[in-house]
Amino acid sequence: MDVARFINDAEDILIFSGEGETGTWERYTGKRTVRAVRTRLTKERCGGDRWASVWLSRGYNQAESGYPIYDCLDLDREEIVDTRDVDPDEIV
Repeated sequence: MDVARFINDAEDILIFSGEGETGTWERYTGKRTVRAVRTRLTKERCGGDRWASVWLSRGYNQAESGYPIYDCLDLDREEIVDTRDVDPDEIV
């Protein structure tokens, strides 16, 4: 998988981050490079006190709920590790 192209070509990019089992969705508006996304995730993780992941929408799917589908990209393994629909009202 060409991770750089996947990030660049994404219709939308979200960061899902939080502590424990509680997290928030935030639209990523930074540079569309692997390095920039990694840097953002590192900041969100606050030295290990929090967790964070990057989710990409390729814009071709909607779930039965009518919400867009996002794929969770594991930058270290360079693969999609999860897929889910996201309610746009939950995005900060």
